[in-house]
Amino acid sequence: MDWRDYHLYEFKFPQEKLRITNDEESYEEFKFYSAKYKNKKPSKKEDPHGIIARIIETTVRQPQTIKIDKYLEKYKSFEYTYDFGDYWRHRIVLEKVIDDYEFGIHKFLPARVLARRKM
Repeated sequence: MDWRDYHLYEFKFPQEKLRITNDEESYEEFKFYSAKYKNKKPSKKEDPHGIIARIIETTVRQPQTIKIDKYLEKYKSFEYTYDFGDYWRHRIVLEKVIDDYEFGIHKFLPARVLARRKM
């Protein structure tokens, strides 16, 4: 299967309050509200259900601007969601780090994948 950003996806690192996604709308929404409420919290009148507060509490980054390797090494696992319509959720787990790997790029080794699909 050749996955080329045909679907939206995200990597979640809740410990860092970080979400990495190719969802442009989520990214722009985060940027807008973060700028608007940079030095203050939204009032109860502006945000009666706490939606804006939830949007700005987790940093949203675009995948081309950040590497996930430092988070994977630090936390050893993370959640990856592919295709927001079908909502394929995966738990990615670091099993081993190879320090003397002969190539300069990372290579994913065969892995066990447990996927949950929201029905």
